[in-house]
Amino acid sequence: MSKNINSFSQNMSALTTNSANTLAMLEAQQRSLTTSDSFVAFDYTNADGEVIRFQLPSYDSVINRLKALEESINSLNNGYGAVNLQDGSRRTITLTTIPHTPEQITDIEDPSTFTVDSNWFFEDLMFPGAQVSIDLTGKIEDSADRVRVSRIILNSNDTDAMNIWEQQLSSWTGGYVELKTMLNDQGVQYYEDEETINLPLVSNRTSGEFRVVDDPTMINGNIWYTIDTLDYSTISDDGVNQGQNNVLSIGDRISYSESIFEITEIDQNAMRIRMKRVSGVQMPGMYSVLRYYEDPFREKSVRVRFGAHEYNIIYFKGVTEAFNLLADQWSTPVKFSSDDLVLQGTYGLNEQSFAEYYSSYIIDWGSRMISEARDRKLTAWDGHEPNVPVLNADDFRVVQINTQINAAVDTTDVKNTAAEIESVKSQIASLKSTIAAQKTDLQSAEDLYRYNAI
Repeated sequence: MSKNINSFSQNMSALTTNSANTLAMLEAQQRSLTTSDSFVAFDYTNADGEVIRFQLPSYDSVINRLKALEESINSLNNGYGAVNLQDGSRRTITLTTIPHTPEQITDIEDPSTFTVDSNWFFEDLMFPGAQVSIDLTGKIEDSADRVRVSRIILNSNDTDAMNIWEQQLSSWTGGYVELKTMLNDQGVQYYEDEETINLPLVSNRTSGEFRVVDDPTMINGNIWYTIDTLDYSTISDDGVNQGQNNVLSIGDRISYSESIFEITEIDQNAMRIRMKRVSGVQMPGMYSVLRYYEDPFREKSVRVRFGAHEYNIIYFKGVTEAFNLLADQWSTPVKFSSDDLVLQGTYGLNEQSFAEYYSSYIIDWGSRMISEARDRKLTAWDGHEPNVPVLNADDFRVVQINTQINAAVDTTDVKNTAAEIESVKSQIASLKSTIAAQKTDLQSAEDLYRYNAI
């Protein structure tokens, strides 16, 4: 049997295969420069005639990864401890040093002066407490978990405060220092409450797991994942799972291990999704479990307490957590009249103002404390032990001051007065007898006259 080793036909076949491979690679390189996909796939035929599929990263994908890497390195070099991802989001990295025992603190000076802290804490003594939620999303750092708050508080029952609120403060847009200067110049009484408020904890509002039920499939140069469901759940504010009431959509994010992906295309009929990598290096495979992902930095709202019968003008300062550094300037103001606020969830005919809610449902120990502080009542605790009295014998004597009661009476005058009274009584009795006799004589005379006339 003859063998055609290094024959012309073999060489031509190998040349054709190599040329086809070269053209496929060149075409893939050309497409990688213009496509918006993460990579471009092409087929390569080896010497045994086996076709192998390769994936070539696209130019945009490489550039985006390099930009994300550059921004992340710059962030770490600047001490921010956060990585900027190619989609614009951030992930926090905790930078720690080798543990060591702190040095002893020495040479501390004794204090000789004091300062005061504006801490109007009485709103914390109301039950239930009232608060307003101020959205600071996009206005403070993603990593911030607290904010500095200053409240300028005016009593809405005060005539001066009411007038300046209606004329100026209800539409006030000025700064923190400008506001305090204006109130002081006009002699309007106000209180200030300055405190650092922790932002509320953020809970997931969604829950969903998606199991990959088949090997990833390459379609038109893109990898598709077949999953068991496209549905996921909503979590209510009180932590109750609402059931499979949502469907995956383009733009949603999925996590696998320590990697995050964004859905770029969905085939609902085939239960397949296509994703692009956002961060991480792990790639899911068959039987992998994907989870619905929510950005933990998605919401930054601060809850500020307030009291009854108040005009509030509120200013904020952001905090750089890595260095406990406050912003240089206060924010623009947020303002409201507490009594005019409406209870969330009540609208229309059932609308309930805070003034109504306060009078019906709130127990306010703080207002009682304020009243007692203003009255300055002296309690037994604040009293002093009295001095022990010293007794002096000269200070003990009996003195009568009502001597007129026991004064001697002149008996002669009394007897003469009594005799005169008896004499007058006798004269009165004699006059009465004389008058009665004369009335009898008069009556007899009248009867005789009438008889003669007849």
